[in-house]
Amino acid sequence: MPETDHIERWKSEKTAAFLSRAVAKAEKEPRVAKLFGDMADAAEEQAGIIAKSLETVPAFKPSRRACFIAWVVERFGPRAARPILAASKVRGVSVYSGAVTRPGHPMPTKVDEIGKRHRGANNGSLRAAVFGINDGLV
Repeated sequence: MPETDHIERWKSEKTAAFLSRAVAKAEKEPRVAKLFGDMADAAEEQAGIIAKSLETVPAFKPSRRACFIAWVVERFGPRAARPILAASKVRGVSVYSGAVTRPGHPMPTKVDEIGKRHRGANNGSLRAAVFGINDGLV
């Protein structure tokens, strides 16, 4: 993989960490703030892994776009900024969809719990079967 691809992946992880920290800082709910803080830490860890494959690690400076998004999050709050965060592919913004708490669907408190209920033993087997049958009919 060319060095430029590694640099872009590194920048992407650093930007994800920057935006996740902005959400964590602006979030009033402690559990959600911790969740975004943990995701920022995970993105930093991933950036560190990628940095090992770089000859020289550049200094990170968030883009104007990322700084603007962080400002929107700070000014209006993460819930109001959800569409912008989702468009920027910030992980975890689904916590701002719908009601704050749902009976029978507890709020994840750790990064590895996100989407855990939706992972089953089948891992998409039903979906694959449906689309496989559909391909045969078309």
